[in-house]
Amino acid sequence: MQNKIHSLIRVLMLLICLTILVTSCAQQDNKENLSTNDTNTPSVTTQAETTPPEWAPKDEWELLREKATTRGIKVLFIGNSLTYYNDMPELFENLCILDGKIVDAERLTYAGQNIAMMKDDETMWSEIDTKLTSRAWDVVVFQTDRNGVVMEEYFPDYPLKVYEAAKELTEKIRDAGAIPVIYSTFGVNKGSLTFQDHTKENITSVELSNLVIAYDAAVAQKLNCKVVYAGATFNSVLSSNPEINLFHTDERHPSLAGSVLIACDFYTVLFGQSPENIRFKGGLDSEETAAVLRKAAAGLLTYTPRTIATINGAD
Repeated sequence: MQNKIHSLIRVLMLLICLTILVTSCAQQDNKENLSTNDTNTPSVTTQAETTPPEWAPKDEWELLREKATTRGIKVLFIGNSLTYYNDMPELFENLCILDGKIVDAERLTYAGQNIAMMKDDETMWSEIDTKLTSRAWDVVVFQTDRNGVVMEEYFPDYPLKVYEAAKELTEKIRDAGAIPVIYSTFGVNKGSLTFQDHTKENITSVELSNLVIAYDAAVAQKLNCKVVYAGATFNSVLSSNPEINLFHTDERHPSLAGSVLIACDFYTVLFGQSPENIRFKGGLDSEETAAVLRKAAAGLLTYTPRTIATINGAD
């Protein structure tokens, strides 16, 4: 009996040893397979691994667009008469409301002034500071300049001066908790461009718009801002539908159609959506004209400037 017990114990011990040996070999094989997978063959990524987890942070634009459909957003436009004419910010607000978005737009404008001039004027710059802190803005729009920045032969340091003003204002906007956006304006319609008693002769609206686009693209690249390229959509309509008058009688400011187009531009860029199917006319008599303008604005969804200017001296 005792011999049988010893024999049984020996069998059990042998089975235990065999089990340990098999397990050890399997673990070694797994290690070798993992090592080979890391160094020699691509790993297989499952759909679950490529899908962002629910807790992944959303970018500021996604959050802004969600907020516009729930609590609402506040947008401040800082500029000059190119913003003031036809109360373009109100046109933008009305367009948004028609699409079910809750937008409260305000403007702070100074006739004949550009951002560099505003910075040089202590009163204006202080008023801008006060306005920025008066409400919890979600977006603050500002213009650069379409005049001096394209006349470097007369004012070689001016583009840098405008950039420095834009940089300081962008910092103020972000410090106030808002998103900065550049309103890149359009060229004058006919004749010449005059700035501080200097004249640039025989420049077309398209040529001037392209110069402004290139400059604003450079500013935006350095400051990491979105840009609403109104000059690009003006050029598009001037080319495809020259019968639509985008200019005021002074050939420098927008007509109502021009301001409607700009409002549609802002909708397109800020919300990343085409305004084509929104029945927005902005006071225009013709739905056909409004449809052309909305379609032109939708082109900004895929628009990329061909040329980006160099701002000499900018950090």
